[in-house]
Amino acid sequence: MINSAMSFRGARGNSRGPSRGPSRGTFGGPGRGGFQGGGRSGPVQLYNPRDGATQPDNRVTELEDRLVAGFRQLPPEVHQGNFPPRRGFGTTGEKTLVRANYFPLELKPGTVFYRYQIRISPDEKKKKERRRIVDLYIKEALTRCNVAVVTDGGENLYTVEELPLADLKLADGQEFTVKLWWEDDVPAGPHERSKQFLVKIRSNGSMTAAKLDEFIKGQSRHREHGEDQEKAMPTELLQLFNIILNREPEVNMRTIGAGKNKFFELPSKGGASANLGGGLEAVQGFYKSVRPCTGRLMCNINPVAAAFYSGIPLVDIMGQFLGRGINDAPLSENERKRFSTFIGKLKVTMRHLQDKPTFVGKMSHKNSQEHTFHCDELGREVSVKEYFRAKYRMGLRFPNLQLIQAGRSFLPVEVCSIAEGQPFRNRLSETQVSNMIGFACRDPTANAQLIVNSGLKVLNLENDRSSIPWKFGVKIDPRMVVVPARILPAPTIQYQQRAADLDTGKGQWNLKAQKFVRGATINRLLVLAFSHSRERAYIPNNIDTLIAQFKESCQELGMKVSSHKIDVINAAQNVLGQLENVFRKYSGSDSKPSLMLCILPDELKSTFNQIKYYADVKAGITTVVMLFSKVSRGIERGNKQYWANLLMKINMRLGGINHTLKNPNEALKPLFSSNGAMLIIYRDGVSEGEFGRVLGIEFPKIVHACDQFEAGYRPKITLIVVGKRHHTRFYPMEADKADENKNCLPGTVVDRGITSTYDWDFFLQAHKGLQGTTKPAHYYVLRDENGFNADSLQRVTMNLCHLFARCTKAVSICPPAKFADVACDRGRVYLSNIMDMSSGGSVSSGADDPQDVERKARERWGNGIHQDLRHTMFYL
Repeated sequence: MINSAMSFRGARGNSRGPSRGPSRGTFGGPGRGGFQGGGRSGPVQLYNPRDGATQPDNRVTELEDRLVAGFRQLPPEVHQGNFPPRRGFGTTGEKTLVRANYFPLELKPGTVFYRYQIRISPDEKKKKERRRIVDLYIKEALTRCNVAVVTDGGENLYTVEELPLADLKLADGQEFTVKLWWEDDVPAGPHERSKQFLVKIRSNGSMTAAKLDEFIKGQSRHREHGEDQEKAMPTELLQLFNIILNREPEVNMRTIGAGKNKFFELPSKGGASANLGGGLEAVQGFYKSVRPCTGRLMCNINPVAAAFYSGIPLVDIMGQFLGRGINDAPLSENERKRFSTFIGKLKVTMRHLQDKPTFVGKMSHKNSQEHTFHCDELGREVSVKEYFRAKYRMGLRFPNLQLIQAGRSFLPVEVCSIAEGQPFRNRLSETQVSNMIGFACRDPTANAQLIVNSGLKVLNLENDRSSIPWKFGVKIDPRMVVVPARILPAPTIQYQQRAADLDTGKGQWNLKAQKFVRGATINRLLVLAFSHSRERAYIPNNIDTLIAQFKESCQELGMKVSSHKIDVINAAQNVLGQLENVFRKYSGSDSKPSLMLCILPDELKSTFNQIKYYADVKAGITTVVMLFSKVSRGIERGNKQYWANLLMKINMRLGGINHTLKNPNEALKPLFSSNGAMLIIYRDGVSEGEFGRVLGIEFPKIVHACDQFEAGYRPKITLIVVGKRHHTRFYPMEADKADENKNCLPGTVVDRGITSTYDWDFFLQAHKGLQGTTKPAHYYVLRDENGFNADSLQRVTMNLCHLFARCTKAVSICPPAKFADVACDRGRVYLSNIMDMSSGGSVSSGADDPQDVERKARERWGNGIHQDLRHTMFYL
């Protein structure tokens, strides 16, 4: 029985731009190595509920130790192959305990799950429609048997009792007719235009949780080494438990599903929400996922927030979106197009038809007085305005406002309201992002309380005896688990002359009186300035001052600048054409500058993407783009903080070294000396389901690339996936092991309690979160030919997190993976002219064909980066 500690009867219910980077503090401010110190004003109030668990489960700890002892006996080829088993657990660092947002599940012993397969005719391919057909079938055909039923929404049903198909007259391929209708139809229920489907059901065997129980307890027959967990684990059983726990919020009228395993409580039903502006609102929801951990099945629960269209009258949405009051004047053509894109394909309710729903498309060019049609009821041609007065006795307030299309009909905007619960799937504006952060951000204590006090309720996981999980023999322990953790020591940060003063509690340091380990030399500096700017302070004297401050800061940090030249572009004329000419002029090897400083007036900040394209792809010139409004702040006294942050990037782009680590981990020296060539790869952006593809497709290409680099070169490779998009959070239990924001201290590592039964993974929070609840990074070892032990790999990863070149603080994920992420961002900049970056990457200009998009991308960037920059860190 899984998690047998609990009695089943005994539990109780319960956009990037040119000014990024330099705004971050290095010489001052707490953000990135400021001068200020800082202590705590008093003890922090941590999440320590009176009835919460206080210690890790000893049985899990003992099982983990037994399994690892067995893994150590496996032959070397197993440990050096794909998905190496865990060699051991880490011991380095200061021990502590933390809570994790994982809740143990208990399964009723002996429960049998019966599987049924259904067939729908005609076959319905749309997921939403198919799920609705299945739900109606369960409601209409199976209700009489009083058996709890869940479905994957496709072709499978599951029960814990055999269905009496013969008694229901559903056996032997008998068909049941389902008429498709929706819960918000007016009137409710099927109608004469409802599409009909014939549904057949047949038994498809049964299963128990025994295999899953054996798997999480480490029985070796469930794992052929060299294969990933995805192939070895009883995936259908794991999927079934997710289906069981999802069923209640799926059918509950209080919640709406949006995204995989995410459920949101509707604001009209009491859910928390906040206005984001522009016709959108933030809605509080929760993510849940059933996870197999060593010795127990767990449910990971975490708060999430998402943007939804506000469920208010459409005319009010229009005003919020356009940022002005709506009157009887028609929208401008630009406003009409923008609003059409914003509300296209949304469901609205119609006031004149008792809130009957329909879907709307674009806004018409015509208003209610201009659009006419033949009305059979009135026997003549009428306008929309006349029709509403005659048919519904409604006078329109905005007869001159354009109509909205709904199928073949055209409706006045004022009779429509947005149906609640529709997620917004495009990119938010900067203001909306800021508002969303303000809504979603909460400290760890508040975050944990929200999960336990609200999350379990919203997800219907309170062990109610009438609930679906209870009927399927599944019960959840309402207490977060406690797991062992350690706080790894921070490395020593070394500059040219001395070590930095590292604030270990904040994972940050500063550049005061420091010089880079190796300062780059700028032989030819080109400053690109602009004339005729609308900014009154953008004058030659101020540009000269900024250049002098730049050179002075370079000298202070150990960089050299030999000479500079200024080229000027007229900001009032064809700027892009002039920019292209400038880059063409200086692209030759004889005239090419070592560095181009481009000081942009604010009115030209939209040219950032094109400047980077010209510089990186066409000309091969290292460039730094700055907004004059930011670089000129405090110009009289000099903005050392700005220049220092900027020079950290410039120095690395030009081949310099900002800082190093003093006395690297002694435990690693034997590895480096004995192994010779060693390659450690941190792979970013891979989901758990893609691990096998990384090993099967990418790893052989890495080996081949090594051989191409040098014939016969085959270093020993350690390949690690860095996971960022997960929902694991940790909550400190001891005040002296928490920072002033109630988060775990930088260096907190967890490698047992909630980790893989067979594979080698760990969670590391190397950084200090600026706000809210800090997210650790999840490291998953896919291959380890170098023979690391847990301590050495965790220390290497922790140390590397202090080597990100753009800041003076530890970062959240290992810099090799973070650099790859930054480089990908630069790639999106190059393709911004064919990708609509403001709408989540959807294709603009009508280029909906993926092949057409790829063709245009290859034309623009098919040859990659200019050869003069390919071996530099141009993307920083």
